[in-house]
Amino acid sequence: MADRRFAAALVDLESFGAADSRTAQLIAEESGLGALPIIALTHPDLPLKDRQYSVIALAAEVVDATGRMANIVSQVETVCCRLVAFAPVMPQPSEASVLTDCTTRLFNRRFIEIHIGRQMEVSTQRAEPLSILTFRLDAYLAGSISAQQEFAHVIRSQVRDTDCPALLAPGVFGVSLAATPYRGGGRLVDRISDFSATQAAISGTGFSWRVVERRAYKTPQSLLDAGLAGPLLRPRLAA
Repeated sequence: MADRRFAAALVDLESFGAADSRTAQLIAEESGLGALPIIALTHPDLPLKDRQYSVIALAAEVVDATGRMANIVSQVETVCCRLVAFAPVMPQPSEASVLTDCTTRLFNRRFIEIHIGRQMEVSTQRAEPLSILTFRLDAYLAGSISAQQEFAHVIRSQVRDTDCPALLAPGVFGVSLAATPYRGGGRLVDRISDFSATQAAISGTGFSWRVVERRAYKTPQSLLDAGLAGPLLRPRLAA
């Protein structure tokens, strides 16, 4: 909270009517809540102003704030679970290593396994695909700290906000791809291959990869394990 890093903003429209309200200021600030997904709490008997309609238009979800508190909390919790499953907040270098790998500053295997469990629940509810993309650096790169750090930088620069990159083992990286089938994972490989070719410590073909699309019988652990098993492919060569 001190760093003002949030996954979403919960805005009660009843407190958003006045132009000088603190909520309005936070949403308007460049470093405030405006860039976050907004969950708007509405009241059917509340006459809305233009400012409040604008919040509804930007909201990721609108929740009716009337009725039993337990029902309201349940609705907000459902929305938050979906938002967290699709867009994890990337850690800062100063944050505890219980979530991250100290070398690459990506998430660690423990975190991504828990995160994939959340994503599986959401993908089942929404009948959407979920894939795991695995990269394995070549042996001469896997033991190099600088190569691992540079490849982590490549991955972070190319993935979407909804993707979750992690270091699974030395020289082995995994990325969970929400709402993405096998073909979408292949397109991400091409982007990463092209960008990595411009980096000094690695080359565009210094790794192999594998995409596994989730099936109903998979668990988070078995999905990650499947990404590490079987034949891995080499990236395409640039023309």
